[in-house]
Amino acid sequence: MRKKKTIGVALTLGLMRLAGAMPLRVHHALARPIAWLVGSVLRYRKDVVLINLSRSFPEKSYEEIRQISRRFYAHFARILTETVWFGACRGEKGRERLRRSHLVELTNPEELNRLWAAAPQLMILQSHAGNWELIGGLREYAGETPLDLTPASFAVTYISQHSAVWDAVMAANRTAPVADLGFEGYVETSQVLRFVLERKDRKFGYSFITDQYPYRAVGKKVRSGVPAPPHGHHDRRHRPGLQTGHGRGLPPLRVPGGRRIPDDPGPPDRTCRLGKSGAAHRHLL
Repeated sequence: MRKKKTIGVALTLGLMRLAGAMPLRVHHALARPIAWLVGSVLRYRKDVVLINLSRSFPEKSYEEIRQISRRFYAHFARILTETVWFGACRGEKGRERLRRSHLVELTNPEELNRLWAAAPQLMILQSHAGNWELIGGLREYAGETPLDLTPASFAVTYISQHSAVWDAVMAANRTAPVADLGFEGYVETSQVLRFVLERKDRKFGYSFITDQYPYRAVGKKVRSGVPAPPHGHHDRRHRPGLQTGHGRGLPPLRVPGGRRIPDDPGPPDRTCRLGKSGAAHRHLL
């Protein structure tokens, strides 16, 4: 789904792509001073971070909580720099750049191909962990095994941001590697049901982030200081899509967001692992 480009959007994307042209190792090096700037100087949501960590780990001392918060900001900065770099991976040269980086590796792409061949449609349940901004490069993460899933037969869901400018910027950035390949599957969660039904007779794959916390509570903004929901919490705006997939018999494919498979990953033939994934490869704890 294409977003209208305004002057602000075009200017922001231009600056991001200029910065993204730098090598990935430069971005990773810049992540350290950015983490210090965001966490110690700007103190971006510092109180919220400390409160949520304290509520999540009441047994830890204040100094341990501070150490975890510093690691959080390091993780956050790495996500930011990788996301900017990813947005410059456009066209065939950009896709080759993404493949060479090994930023993300799909360790068993043949399993994804097997499931894709065995069913009329496929649902990928993605964890909202690590660097979720890189899903647009899925086909480049399979190594020497080409994926049968094509950009024209794949959709990813997202939640629109309050800022129309950043909503359009992130849409262009997240879909950079497939923008020239006929990809039209960038779907806002409120439109998932309509999108699925319009393609009910086509072979199609869908990626859902299943533990996304809603940006707004029912009828009002989420207040600062509210502890994060437990892992596995479903945003109600994702549920119609998941229920639609279940009703249509789409085989779910769980994609863990790091090295470890969740405690209950489902049957072995239903799990596809993301092996190495930049910021996703580094656990907060």
